[in-house]
Amino acid sequence: MTDIENYHNWLRDAHAMEKQAESLLVATIRRLDNEPQLRTRLEQHLYETRRQLSALQDIIARNHISRFINGGEKSRRPQRDAYTGGYPG
Repeated sequence: MTDIENYHNWLRDAHAMEKQAESLLVATIRRLDNEPQLRTRLEQHLYETRRQLSALQDIIARNHISRFINGGEKSRRPQRDAYTGGYPG
């Protein structure tokens, strides 16, 4: 794999992680009615996560990077499973 392919894969992975963090934060924030300080901090973190996600999307679009590699998302699944224990992400 070339350096540019590694870079593109890293960007895809970073984007996927930020999307996952965003969905987890949104779900957690919805449940925090009785913890205003924690909710405020998580809302701040969600804002930061969305800014990071936007920056990654800009980089991916600017460099015309495909969302999938080598014909599909499933081609990365064995690598992801090694890190997540097989849990979908």
